[in-house]
Amino acid sequence: MEWPHSHSEAPDTPVILDLLEFCARTVGLPVERDFHPHFGHHHISWDRNAGLASLVSDVNLHFARNGVAYELTPEGEARRLLPTPLAKALGRMVFVTGDGETDQLLETAGQRIARPRIENRRDALEKLWDAFERLKTLEPGSNKRVQTERFLDEAAAPDTKFR
Repeated sequence: MEWPHSHSEAPDTPVILDLLEFCARTVGLPVERDFHPHFGHHHISWDRNAGLASLVSDVNLHFARNGVAYELTPEGEARRLLPTPLAKALGRMVFVTGDGETDQLLETAGQRIARPRIENRRDALEKLWDAFERLKTLEPGSNKRVQTERFLDEAAAPDTKFR
């Protein structure tokens, strides 16, 4: 991020989110401890958890008020808000395909789809495609077209609009 900040150009969204994550890693709420009478000041300590909770709450309120589809997690990590059906589906997904590598590809794709950077979302889509290619090979037989048809039949009934 350029400093001093240019008032004529807004930084890109990932840059702003990086700055917010940096702030979340370093924030703390000042807490007055004992009073030092000779110099007339309090000794101060930092409450990391209270400061982070306050920052997350303030940022998420600002995002919500302005219709921004991002949030800071309680740990201070920026993530993209997913459409409700996708978020629900990913929240309850457990991948057990019978192939550990395919399961890992699907798990990684599910995690990366919510990250703010477009590169992560592209990578998630690539992982989904790779998993789809691997799933087709898990079907019995050697004819890839027949394996794919069988695979799709398991996902949706033949001759339906969904299929």
